[in-house]
Amino acid sequence: MSIKHRGYATGTRPASPVEGQVIFNTDKNILEVYTDSFWYPVSDNREFNPYKYRTIITTGYAVGGYKSGTPWKNVNRMMHHTDTCTNLGDLLSYAGSYTTGSCSLTKAWLYSSDNSHPGYSAQTVAFSMATETNASYGGTMNMQTGRGDAGSSFKEHYFAYIASGGSNYTDTHNLTTETMYTSSQYTNGFTWNNSDSSSAFSGETKGFHWDDSWGRCAIFDTDTSIVTFDARNSGQHWAAHGQQKGINSKIGRGYCGNEGSYSGGYNLRRWDYYTETHNGTVSKPIGNCGEENFDMGQDWQYMISMYDGLQNNRGWKYYYHTDVGWELGSGSLRTGIPGASSGHGAWKG
Repeated sequence: MSIKHRGYATGTRPASPVEGQVIFNTDKNILEVYTDSFWYPVSDNREFNPYKYRTIITTGYAVGGYKSGTPWKNVNRMMHHTDTCTNLGDLLSYAGSYTTGSCSLTKAWLYSSDNSHPGYSAQTVAFSMATETNASYGGTMNMQTGRGDAGSSFKEHYFAYIASGGSNYTDTHNLTTETMYTSSQYTNGFTWNNSDSSSAFSGETKGFHWDDSWGRCAIFDTDTSIVTFDARNSGQHWAAHGQQKGINSKIGRGYCGNEGSYSGGYNLRRWDYYTETHNGTVSKPIGNCGEENFDMGQDWQYMISMYDGLQNNRGWKYYYHTDVGWELGSGSLRTGIPGASSGHGAWKG
């Protein structure tokens, strides 16, 4: 089977291209993709491939969480092209709540998971997103310090940085070797007020962390083989509260709750990853929420269960470019458990 692309010279590219449009540049003899107002070459070299298209996310997961003091081992899958949410059962070795997590291209991890609520532990559990099966726990995956209600940022699918949750030490997880570093990997580390309520969102080159009263920024090296990062006081308190969770995107902006705490969030703050400026607020598709479980996507993302006074399985779909979303209905909601907040989201291509 052959795929044909219409050819354009550099000077005759489409005058009104749409996001994600692909053309063949006849001057350069390469495919180009239009994203964020520029034409980029399509390449397997990350230096020439824009962040958004290095991995095409197709699937999200809601991992762990709790209801009424009972933590879960449960995982649900969300298919991004059909809005279909499916219960995969208890894929975790230990249940986790008031926790955070990360994912590589094929595996997802949930930190501070020890079958207790609220969990306060160094233990890490994992499941395979490739086979959708349990992927063990503990050992070299475990953090160096116990935490409860931590926040984690990530450097693409290479490294995760787990901070706060009762410790000023930042754990660093190598998502390729699947091992936790046994020493600090930063030139300047985060300093916290030992908060047990925190969250984060991540861009291509920065991670943004907060608790109930402080904001911090991690600056990543652009070389993906370099694990070390530099942390600083951001001067910004990104979200209203540590339980107003962060939404990641690939389009240069992050989102988090503008007001509220464990619930009571009605609006999202928009932040520019590069300039670290606040670009106004937008309404949450569902109001009065907090402790949300968010995944990440290409052009849209999902909330898969949260807390609005009760732990529940309500969910939304939210488009990044238009800042428009809506509440999901039957077939698109988490099942297998009666409700879950304060778990974590994962995703794969």
